[in-house]
Amino acid sequence: MASSFSERMAAALLTSLLAVSSHAMVIDFSGVQGHNPSTLVLPTVTITITSATGTILVGQGAGDQADGFCFLLNGFCLADGRMDFASAVSNLHFDSDGAAAGDSAFITAFDGATSLGSVTVTTNRKLDFSSFGNITSLVFDDSSTNGGIAYSTFVFDQAVVVTPPNGVPEPGSFALLGMGLAGLAVMRRRRQG
Repeated sequence: MASSFSERMAAALLTSLLAVSSHAMVIDFSGVQGHNPSTLVLPTVTITITSATGTILVGQGAGDQADGFCFLLNGFCLADGRMDFASAVSNLHFDSDGAAAGDSAFITAFDGATSLGSVTVTTNRKLDFSSFGNITSLVFDDSSTNGGIAYSTFVFDQAVVVTPPNGVPEPGSFALLGMGLAGLAVMRRRRQG
């Protein structure tokens, strides 16, 4: 049975109101190259050293990667730290750089206060956190005995709710959605009755 115009309109409204898309994102370090304070706030992430002292080194000195950073302590990438994402991310991948014999870091992914799992890093490689689901923060525990480990090329998906083109405020959107669903129910009842 062909659907009526009102049913097609209600379905289109429902689709547009509930549309959520995922956008591939990268962390942009272009404006913060060099030594930064113990907390670095970027649009997608806040990076913080959790060791008592140190700075955040961004750029070529951090594992020879312009798009990378390390938690710098006494001239080496040995400090502990954390990354807090502006909103939950998924499909997270990034690289470990500059690792040498004796370097080791333990990286734990969290969703809020819930630990999702950990990865141990001892070499330069691509790190895949995609199996952990939604991640709100990473905690870096460095136990290196050489120069330490840097991190670069952060790529992840971030969910974005798509708003209707007419800019209806959210409470109005839900009211409109409810009226559309009620209209669909009435139309179906009339057809069946």
